[in-house]
Amino acid sequence: MKFSINKKKQKDMKLRHLLLASFAACTFASCSDDSSNGIEIPEENYQMIDANVSLTATALDGIQTKATTEVGSGNEQFIKSLTAYLFYADNDDDAANDKFAAMKTVEASGSEKLRTIEDIVVKVKATAEGEVSSTQLKVVIFANTVLDKIPSTWGDITNGELSNIVSFADVHASTQATYVPMFSQIVTIDRLVAGKDYDNWVIANNQKVKNTKQATMGSNHTTITKVGDQWTEGEAYYPVENSADNISLTRHVARVQLEGLDCNFTQSYEGATFTLTGVYVANVSTKSKLYGDATAYSLEQATGPFSHGCDYIRDDYYLVKGTNNVAQFAKEITGKVSINMQNNDHSSNMSGNDVNYSGTAWQKFSDKTSVGSETNSLPGMAQFYVYEYDGATHSMTKDSESSDAPTGNIQTLLILKGTWTNNGVVKENRYYRIPISDGTDIGVQRNNIYKVYATITGEGSKDPDTSELNACVSFSVKVQPWTVITQHEDDVN
Repeated sequence: MKFSINKKKQKDMKLRHLLLASFAACTFASCSDDSSNGIEIPEENYQMIDANVSLTATALDGIQTKATTEVGSGNEQFIKSLTAYLFYADNDDDAANDKFAAMKTVEASGSEKLRTIEDIVVKVKATAEGEVSSTQLKVVIFANTVLDKIPSTWGDITNGELSNIVSFADVHASTQATYVPMFSQIVTIDRLVAGKDYDNWVIANNQKVKNTKQATMGSNHTTITKVGDQWTEGEAYYPVENSADNISLTRHVARVQLEGLDCNFTQSYEGATFTLTGVYVANVSTKSKLYGDATAYSLEQATGPFSHGCDYIRDDYYLVKGTNNVAQFAKEITGKVSINMQNNDHSSNMSGNDVNYSGTAWQKFSDKTSVGSETNSLPGMAQFYVYEYDGATHSMTKDSESSDAPTGNIQTLLILKGTWTNNGVVKENRYYRIPISDGTDIGVQRNNIYKVYATITGEGSKDPDTSELNACVSFSVKVQPWTVITQHEDDVN
């Protein structure tokens, strides 16, 4: 049996199906765009409009969780320049190719405290000014360092490097010319209000923005909330310093220092004296990644290159092949620092089997970074900045000209040098190696202060790369995170 439909009914049914399909498409489209108010807006109605984003940076207490923190010196906290980079977040699996959106650098004038970057202009997709955009951005901030060219993609950030040695002496010079580099983690934001009459303040803690009206730089901004198709004004807002809502920055470097010196000479060494003449760091990686995520050693450049504050003769492979006698990693002790058991009560530096860091017998030093600690009555402390390096992972490589093969890992070391005197016998240039660790894992991590307390127990080695019997030093390393610099970026557009 055959059935037929007349052409008019057939046309009506097709039209009905088309309308239903169009309605469904409109319904789904309205869910994906904040500016549509439930109505599908043709793609051609969108345009790229300038928007303002404000960013505030604040202090971070280091990667590792420790009992106490230190603010550090004013020079270590000084922000000479502050740069924000913005990228369009495509939310795909190829983050390295996320496109560059905007950047801005601000410079401090004289000794003024730099906290903010204002009015960084970024293009966002919206139908008109005053509409909320669905454009998603990711933001990262750097202090006292910047890429040598404008990036084109996020991959330019992750592939960026720092290759300049950060000199402790230069950072703390009377006329400061070197500044400690810092960086933030990624903050991803969306729901920006388009238009020059609006600001969008990043609330880093929740990865979102607070919409406000535009206002004069540094002044309160009026918050706004959209009800229907109208904006309603709310309270005054300006981010306070050290708020959890602000973007945290962390230093690229760690600080290593000889905090205290002690001796515990026994038996045939009871009458010995050790005189400290120099302190060095060795196996220092002199490159760092520009950006790393929150995991430990994510800034590490495993292959170096490496530098040492001292010279050495290849023997037992404690020092990796690198550049020797680098001045920034050496501290000559000019004042007489001699220790012996006649004038020392080692037991006061111990509490049972634990080190007493507050013990009265430690030979102390003048700390340039601590208010009240710097004094002319004490010898200057050996203090160095080093880049992050994992001392438990990377094997020492063989020198091409050496017949011996290395057996250990590359460890960042603090090396003490001095003169050993015992029973009238004087041995100059004796060395003591101390691998830097947190007490559990060997390695140096960014944004930590490694305070080394060393107790000399033997006569040392003839060379930094040589292992000898009785070349004894016991040590403890007290690790404290810095309280990182306060910074502030406003009005990223």
